[in-house]
Amino acid sequence: MEDKEIEVSPTSRTVERILGILGGIFALGGGFFCILLSDLGSAMGETTGTMYIYVSFFVLLSSIIGIVSSALVKRDPKFYGSLNIVSGLIVFNGINIFGSGYIFLILQGCVTLLILSGILSIVRK
Repeated sequence: MEDKEIEVSPTSRTVERILGILGGIFALGGGFFCILLSDLGSAMGETTGTMYIYVSFFVLLSSIIGIVSSALVKRDPKFYGSLNIVSGLIVFNGINIFGSGYIFLILQGCVTLLILSGILSIVRK
C-alpha cells in the first residue's frame, strides 16, 4: 500500500478579519460621535467636557488598534486576538461612559464584533 501524505491547509482567518474590521469601523464612528457630544457639552458650559474629549480620543486610538490587529490576525492569531479583545473592551467601556441611550446601545452591540473577533481568533486552531 502506498503512503499518502495528507496536506493540512492553514486555517483561514477571514471571519475574524471581517468581524474585527467591521467592529473597528463602528468603534471609529462611536469615537467620533463621542467627540461630537463632548464638544457640544463643552460649548454648553459643561465642566467635565475636557475629560470626555480625552476618553473619546482614547476610544479612537483603541479602535484604530483594533482595526490594525484585525488586519494582522493571520500572522499571530493569539497575540492579535488578545489585542482585539483588549481594544474592544476599552472601546466598549469608553462608549459606556457617555450614557445608555439607544445610539450607545447600538454602538456597544457593534463593538462586540471586535471582541467576538478576538475570541474566535484565540479559540480556533
